Amino acid sequence: MKFIFAIALLSLLSCKKDNLDLRVIAPGTKCTIKAGVFSTGDKQPAQPVIVDGVYGQPNNALLFYSVTDAQGAVWEIPDSDLVVSK
Repeated sequence: MKFIFAIALLSLLSCKKDNLDLRVIAPGTKCTIKAGVFSTGDKQPAQPVIVDGVYGQPNNALLFYSVTDAQGAVWEIPDSDLVVSK
């Protein structure tokens, strides 16, 4: 009985809680990209950007957005780097 309890306890401790607080930005939403995301001199999106779509990584740990910048270029940007314009 103690062996079964120990296995159950270990399985509970090794489980990771899924992040259920992920936001989803609707297509067509105007956003800006946080300062400091791109290195100086790198090609950078022309602000603001418009969200085209959303997709997640296989483990659903991070959402990415397909966005189009003000000059028509398409970028893939992580959720944490986007700020929704008000």
